[in-house]
Amino acid sequence: MMKSPFQAVRWSAVALALLWVAGCQQANNPVNAPQTQASAEKSSSVGGPTCSCSQTCSPTSAPPGASVTYSIALNISGGTATACQITDVLPAGLSYVQGTASTLAGGTFTCVGSTLTWVYAAVGPCTCVMNYVAQVGNSASLVGSTLANTEVMTCSLLSAAVSSTANLLVTAATPTLVPTVVIPTPTPTFTPVPPTPTNTFTPVPPTATYTFTPVPPTATYTYTFTNTYTPVPPTNTPTFTSTPTNSFTPAPPPPTNTPIPIPTISLSQSCAPVSAALGAAVTYTLNLGVTGCSCSANNVTIQDVLPTGLSYVQGTATTIAGGTFSASGQTLTWVYNSVGPCTCTMTYVTQVSDSLTNLVGSTLQNSAVLSCSSLASSLTATADCLITGLLGL
Repeated sequence: MMKSPFQAVRWSAVALALLWVAGCQQANNPVNAPQTQASAEKSSSVGGPTCSCSQTCSPTSAPPGASVTYSIALNISGGTATACQITDVLPAGLSYVQGTASTLAGGTFTCVGSTLTWVYAAVGPCTCVMNYVAQVGNSASLVGSTLANTEVMTCSLLSAAVSSTANLLVTAATPTLVPTVVIPTPTPTFTPVPPTPTNTFTPVPPTATYTFTPVPPTATYTYTFTNTYTPVPPTNTPTFTSTPTNSFTPAPPPPTNTPIPIPTISLSQSCAPVSAALGAAVTYTLNLGVTGCSCSANNVTIQDVLPTGLSYVQGTATTIAGGTFSASGQTLTWVYNSVGPCTCTMTYVTQVSDSLTNLVGSTLQNSAVLSCSSLASSLTATADCLITGLLGL
């Protein structure tokens, strides 16, 4: 049957209408749209803020007992994110060092056991970083393992949580080298004493002087009238004259002694905070002064024996240029062959034991002792820290 031109136009319009309806249904049905896999970056809605976070650690490998700094980078753009919570559950083998976590403005931080939590009612837009320090356990069984530390971020505008993992390789501890101090053997100094000069007298023989006295001849008359002259030999009388000659050798001048300048050396110690709870971190500062002349102090050794209840946090000590540092148990040692002139500072971090509850109310006295070849006796500097109670109470 032949179709009229009117019928062909009508069926074309119907087909276009059906295609338009089908397209509208697909656009309004999110189930049929392809799903986006949850990652470290999420967009709350069209035109809403974009949130991302990542976690790193430094160093990426450490031995048992070492301190590791973790950094959580938060990037929020396009607006403000609300009801944000970041949770980090430390894996077995890591423990949080109390008092080291940083928090963004307006947020709060809590630590319960191995769980670290940051809460923000509103944050952003910003590119922000939160840091904290964790300590690797002292168990030798951790060597060779990788500790995976994962933080999870949730937000009211995110459809799924965002997470990021930082891996730490536990390596074998590097042996601590204890420097050997060699005391030089003194070399005797001999100063020659010049002899007392002796005057030497050398006599000079006199020069002989001859004096001639003529004797007049005696005339003899003969009858022949001939004069006879008989000469008489002269009599020589030597006269000796002695002229003494003094020979004098001057003595050399006495030696001139040049004084050796000796510097003025001072040592003081302080701690921050001056009162702390069990499990808290305390920073100690040693102030070394070498003044009084433009010369250095030689063979300087500073030794600090930590009292019971304090332990050194590995990797936190600083050293003046040209010196060495070592830690053996409770003993911390700095050695300088030559230092100064300067007013220098050395710092390190300790942690109060959280198991010795009998320390509450007591004062931990920490003393550092300085010895030097130019000092007649050693110097001692002391800092006191009051233990107030349990952390968080």
